[in-house]
Amino acid sequence: MASYLRLSPKTMIRSMCLCSAAAEMPPHRLLMLRRFFQDYKLLEGKAVEVDEILPPAEAYPIILDALHRYSEQRRKGFKGAK
Repeated sequence: MASYLRLSPKTMIRSMCLCSAAAEMPPHRLLMLRRFFQDYKLLEGKAVEVDEILPPAEAYPIILDALHRYSEQRRKGFKGAK
């Protein structure tokens, strides 16, 4: 079993929120975070490469854009969407 699965999501998120940047996270937490995203997509039958974890200033606009696109798609409906 992957090591990140032994932690509850609440514990994992809380430990990440205590840091203001990925550089402040312990190296093993960064590995767990990277592995989480790789395994999550693998379960969907998709491949993903996690190159680097961006600083918050670069990550927030990407996250906000993804949330906006998700919201728009949700309003239109997901059936038949790819």
